[in-house]
Amino acid sequence: MELERWGRVVDRVGPPCWLSHTTAAELWGMDLCDVDPATHVTVGRARSRVRVPGLSVHRSDVPASHRELIGGPPVTSPVRTVADLARTCSHEAAVVAADSALRSGALAADELAELTGAMGRGSGRIRAVVHASDRSESVLETLARLLFRGHGLDPEVQR
Repeated sequence: MELERWGRVVDRVGPPCWLSHTTAAELWGMDLCDVDPATHVTVGRARSRVRVPGLSVHRSDVPASHRELIGGPPVTSPVRTVADLARTCSHEAAVVAADSALRSGALAADELAELTGAMGRGSGRIRAVVHASDRSESVLETLARLLFRGHGLDPEVQR
């Protein structure tokens, strides 16, 4: 039923359109520490301004390598989703999602490392997410690691 709802969202916006940002993160099963009730979609940059009540619509080119289907609705890939979060959410929220995606195997470490070269705008914020770890086992562990880093400490993540 949930996938049907997402499919209806995409139908309302019209193609080309991809579920993105925190909406895509939820579909990929990524942990999130910032609650964002909005449904996010990304449309191609060439489309005119799209406004759909109740949706947060982003305009950006999404290359084929950053698009996937999850049981039907089009969604941004895990690597693109993390990049979008890095550009639009807090640093902590982006690293929490990246850690979760690495831990679950939805995202590979080499894909994360390649993000900076592949993405133009906001690459400084994306670069800051590259130190995510697949060894962090929870949102709180990630947040504690970031807090320690912010105070000049470099904690070793358990294994």
